[in-house]
Amino acid sequence: MLALLAAGAVWVAGRFAKGLIEALCSPWAFQCWLAFLVSAPLLLLARRWWFATLALALLAWSTPMALVGDLSLGPVGTGSTVGNGALLKVLHVNLDGTSPPTAGGVEWISRTEADLVVLEELSPAWWTALAGWSEQFPYQLVDPAPGVTGIGVLSRWPITAEFRQPAAGGFPFIDATVDLSGAPLRVLAVHPVPPVRADAVARRNAHLEEIAEQAVRAQGPCVVIGDLNETPYGAPMRVLLEHSGLRSAREGRGRLPTWPVHLPAIERRTPTWLMIPIDHVLVSPEVGVESFETGPAIGSDHLPVMATLRVGAVAVGCHGLGCHGLSGRDERVMYIRTA
Repeated sequence: MLALLAAGAVWVAGRFAKGLIEALCSPWAFQCWLAFLVSAPLLLLARRWWFATLALALLAWSTPMALVGDLSLGPVGTGSTVGNGALLKVLHVNLDGTSPPTAGGVEWISRTEADLVVLEELSPAWWTALAGWSEQFPYQLVDPAPGVTGIGVLSRWPITAEFRQPAAGGFPFIDATVDLSGAPLRVLAVHPVPPVRADAVARRNAHLEEIAEQAVRAQGPCVVIGDLNETPYGAPMRVLLEHSGLRSAREGRGRLPTWPVHLPAIERRTPTWLMIPIDHVLVSPEVGVESFETGPAIGSDHLPVMATLRVGAVAVGCHGLGCHGLSGRDERVMYIRTA
């Protein structure tokens, strides 16, 4: 009963609270739903009618958000494409810049056949470890840094790109345009700050709002890639998708959580049902999603995510404003290294 009441309190706080409380409670909507699902039959068997009724009510209330809201029950066809667009394989990896590179992680990344790679929390040590692999990408924009602020974009296709700072402050991000044989694709590689304090929640939410505004102003196809430090259950994510017209590449493909790979202070893999999906690929209506999946544990506290996109085809089942672009580039330009 205590577990039911605790899960109920977290669920309600995640739905109705604001600021830090909402940010800390809303990511666990799926886990709350599991608690309601398990509690209801047990309480019925124990003839605890009042608590069983409460569990059933919470279960009915939470199901649309926990299962439909996180895109687990969406039709698999959502986001498929009609027409012939350019095929682009995308890889996103949050490397956990506070941890050293692992041989297994370097080997797995080196075996991927991605066309466009976004590396976040890219430390100098990780960049050095990946040096041999990175040489196969003739177009690069990278800024390795100790800790969690390092970031890089690597591409087989020509890119023009800039390193930018969120207006409200936070981690740097990369604004790139990929030239797919004359068809431009706007790519935002972003990493809003984690919502660990009230001021950090405000900065994260402001960055998500900024991302939505940039996507609305984009001219043509647009993709947002990164560790957004937000789940599909949070109000800021729902606002981002609604205002931008972007949609998640997860649609119809399951919950596919990415963090945390390991429980704190325990040298064991976190059960999948305890993990949450905070690493995302969001696409505009002009971009179809052929596939989306998570990769294996590579030594980071995040799982990689991979998506196969078809750019320029008509996306089936998408809706909203779409992407309409970026403006106002006033930050310093990083280097672009060519072969």
